[in-house]
Amino acid sequence: MTIRHPSPPSGPGRDAAPVASLDVASSDVAWPRTAATLRALLLGDLTCRRRWQRHAQRSGAQLPNQAGVAWVLALTLWDRGDVAESRRTLPRSLKDRVSRALSGHLVSASTLALFVEAFDLSEEQKAALYDAWEEDAAGRPAPADVATS
Repeated sequence: MTIRHPSPPSGPGRDAAPVASLDVASSDVAWPRTAATLRALLLGDLTCRRRWQRHAQRSGAQLPNQAGVAWVLALTLWDRGDVAESRRTLPRSLKDRVSRALSGHLVSASTLALFVEAFDLSEEQKAALYDAWEEDAAGRPAPADVATS
């Protein structure tokens, strides 16, 4: 089975920070490698970290800050014209999506592409993230065939 990921718009790259290795041992998480890689990028790359930190309302033990990351994603959706700028509640509505991605409970291809675009990930960072996503997807059970009667 070949998994194809969307091709995000290409943009100017930047020097990539090395992706930190994080433990991915939790069995109740569906996308552990993806979440660990995503967290490592958002914390380890100074440009990424500054991008979400400027929108974080509180600093606490939960890093990266979900509200700050949601704001970055919202700005991207507004800039692309995918969502009307009048929808000021967008960052709050994206917090659950961010939470699911950072915890590894659910990471869709569209969510991954949005993170790549919003944080302007380098080719190396993008490759590491998609590699982790594809490894996680390969370890997931295939959807059951739908029987027709």
